[in-house]
Amino acid sequence: MKTKVTLKKIQHARNMSKETHAFTADVYIDGKKTAQAENNGWGGETCVDAIGKVVDGQWDRDPEADERLRKAEEEIRKDESLPKYLRTVDYIVDALIQDDLHWKDIQKASRTGKIQYIDEGEVYEAKVRYKGKFTEEYYLFLKKRSWWKDHFILLNELDKESFTKTLRNNDEKLRAKEPCQ
Repeated sequence: MKTKVTLKKIQHARNMSKETHAFTADVYIDGKKTAQAENNGWGGETCVDAIGKVVDGQWDRDPEADERLRKAEEEIRKDESLPKYLRTVDYIVDALIQDDLHWKDIQKASRTGKIQYIDEGEVYEAKVRYKGKFTEEYYLFLKKRSWWKDHFILLNELDKESFTKTLRNNDEKLRAKEPCQ
């Protein structure tokens, strides 16, 4: 069985984010709340600690959550289907935070009359003259414009899962083109 890591109760502080994203989030592994993740935004690693409670003035980790986190870490480290840089829980959490931020950005762009699309690996944003919520009819109209090319990928029209998958695939293609450092 493949371990599934999800995040809930994401609190992101853009104003505190300097070199990395400042955030806190609850980490669920295979649907069970397992850990708390946090990053202070100053360039350090994301900390993922098993949930627990204070007992007699000391932090006591939940043994079941601790074991779930340890097993997930082992399974993820061995998962050949993941890129090597994503083979730890903290990197997966960072990727999920990035996905969440991208999704929030596309939602905001849609509300403010902007479209985002991918052209040959680059993500572009364009302001359009349109009032109201974007509709399927508007997307069809947009794709008939003279500047629109068939290979463009319109990000605004995708659901969250498709949007995330598209951006990750695009990032992987760009990463594959870059020379190793």
